[in-house]
Amino acid sequence: PLAIVALCLGLQPDVPAGTVTLNPVLPKGLHRLEIHGIPFPGGELSVTHDGHATLVIETPHGLQVSTTE
Repeated sequence: PLAIVALCLGLQPDVPAGTVTLNPVLPKGLHRLEIHGIPFPGGELSVTHDGHATLVIETPHGLQVSTTE
């Protein structure tokens, strides 16, 4: 399941640098994706994407999140 989530979110983690880039693409027929509890050192990442915008709900301390939207 995490591999499917990573694919939909375009999840590109760089754990040593403390960054993650998101480039979300929703599969045809899916209009919204909300994911909670993606494990990272220091905590969990939670995000939602509605096909237009990505909102970061929860970020582990020290993790920088960027999107390529």
